[in-house]
Amino acid sequence: MGQSSVATSDYKREKEATESDRKLGKKLSTLDLFFLAFSGMVGSGWLYGSAASAFYAGPGSILSWPIAGVIVFFILFTWAEVGLTIPKSGGLVRYSSYVHGPFTSFAMGITYLMSSIVVPTLEAEAIVGYLSAYIPNIYNGVVLSPVGVGISAVFVLIMFFVNYYGINLLRRVNSGVSYWKAIIPILTFIFLLLLEFHGANYGISGTGSFLPYGFDGVLYAIPAGGVIFALEGFRQPIEFAGEARSTKSLLKASVAALITVIILYTFLEMAFVGSVRWSLVSVLPGNWTSLVGTAYYSTPFYFAMKTSAIPLLGAFAVLLLIDAWVSPFGTGLVYFGNAARDIFGLGADNFLPKGTLNLNKYRIPFWGAIITVIASVLFLLPFPSWYALIGYASAIGVLNYTIGGSMLAPLRKLLPNIKRSFTLPYASIIAPIGFIGAILIVYWSGFSTVWAVLTTIFLSIPIVFFTYVPANRILDSNGKSVTIGAVTLVITIIMTYFSYIWLVNPPSSFSVATQEFYFLVYYIIMLATIIAVMAISYYFINKTSKAHLKKITSFSWVIALVFVLLIFSFFGSFHLNLIQFPLDTGVVIVASIPIYFVSRRAAYETEQLKSLKESLSQEGDIME
Repeated sequence: MGQSSVATSDYKREKEATESDRKLGKKLSTLDLFFLAFSGMVGSGWLYGSAASAFYAGPGSILSWPIAGVIVFFILFTWAEVGLTIPKSGGLVRYSSYVHGPFTSFAMGITYLMSSIVVPTLEAEAIVGYLSAYIPNIYNGVVLSPVGVGISAVFVLIMFFVNYYGINLLRRVNSGVSYWKAIIPILTFIFLLLLEFHGANYGISGTGSFLPYGFDGVLYAIPAGGVIFALEGFRQPIEFAGEARSTKSLLKASVAALITVIILYTFLEMAFVGSVRWSLVSVLPGNWTSLVGTAYYSTPFYFAMKTSAIPLLGAFAVLLLIDAWVSPFGTGLVYFGNAARDIFGLGADNFLPKGTLNLNKYRIPFWGAIITVIASVLFLLPFPSWYALIGYASAIGVLNYTIGGSMLAPLRKLLPNIKRSFTLPYASIIAPIGFIGAILIVYWSGFSTVWAVLTTIFLSIPIVFFTYVPANRILDSNGKSVTIGAVTLVITIIMTYFSYIWLVNPPSSFSVATQEFYFLVYYIIMLATIIAVMAISYYFINKTSKAHLKKITSFSWVIALVFVLLIFSFFGSFHLNLIQFPLDTGVVIVASIPIYFVSRRAAYETEQLKSLKESLSQEGDIME
């Protein structure tokens, strides 16, 4: 098949996606977009994030929120220019295909999709967790019982039906819910700070310490305690860009929502830390990790108010239980719609069947909604609690944020004449900081979470050889493509099992030297496998198209990033501690800088971008 035929597949799919984009309802105002971002950030995060962060960092957790907020702002600004330049629904899984090609687009897109799909699961688990205050048998120890899992599945199904009936219904439900979601958390921290605040919890009177687990505990709480998870809702206006009345309102809505939420969460953290009464749960003062499994674990703010012996707080606790339904449900609704549009985006990128571009009569991605509800329910089985899933949910989405920084400069070069409603100032400084900041958050999540995130990428690579590569005749034989994919999948599954048994959950008898040996075996085999896949692909490449070479080579920076994260997360301070904090964080920063510049150089004009240029030119968005 010649170059023109190969080009036609990506080119044609982008045309079809553009037509579907035009059919999406343009209903969202600036206020609607603000509420989407706000609702995406104020859900289960406020009900559990303060407690989870305190378990990992103690009183120092109040620093986790502003630190994460600063990093997120750098990420937001890089994405804002991209999103305002090319407003696409499901854009965060689509944009990399314009400059980094299919392999990078799918690997990063699948991680981002997974981060969206797990949120309805998390929010349903949060609702059910607070139901344990008055319904017995919800919890079985520190995880949900089968009854709790079943009730969680029902809430996911309700989220599906609200989304299914269109953006208008989602907009109205979310806007109404958001007012409530703002009032209850604000009153919560005001009441607790004024009426139930114990300064000794901060180490003020010599009880405990402000940083009981060091400053690295503050950083670890950002992914593991759900801090970054709570703030990731800033992306919602960009994700719904194709349904906004005006793209100019995207940045305004995202920035306003992010500032509001950072302030809100910082005060909530201060209130929770100050509200803990150790004697109620028979835990020694200052031993924050021992609060896991207590009532501060299952219903943090509710328990703090209910046991305060202050009538006002006891009465307000009833309203808080109502909010434990409203806030997570609102966030779950938003992310459910997010996931459906991400599936639409992967379909637009030619990785999923053409049917995923179909909209129902309410102009909602039909198959995206179906796939999301099934996957969200299935996630309840291996992760039957909010705390069990939060680390993975936080880190896997953040990795995709590196794309914003890496594609900003190339997109300016490849689309020099497009009409831009926003151009990021000081992009040469802000873009790499956002890129490195995203990498650091993933690194701080610890080895087991990094392993889970990167395993998702490893498992996604064979899928490309089963779908995209044969469909586009990238290799000279489709049989070879399927064979490469099958062998890679078998090796990846075997090594995933090997690493889970011996590295993620090693026997207690294993010495550090033994763990190092098993890690090196895993590392070398996986590195050799990926290098072999790329080398074999080069050898059997379809010689009729030079574009195929770019599709493979542009993936090189992702491979470098994956293996840098893997090795430093294992030996760094968040696992074996052979490279201690803060040296390990400094080393990761230094290692990320050349990867950033390689990612920029790997960019090229893809067939999707050529198709996009033609559409934009026809619509008058490209200046001659």
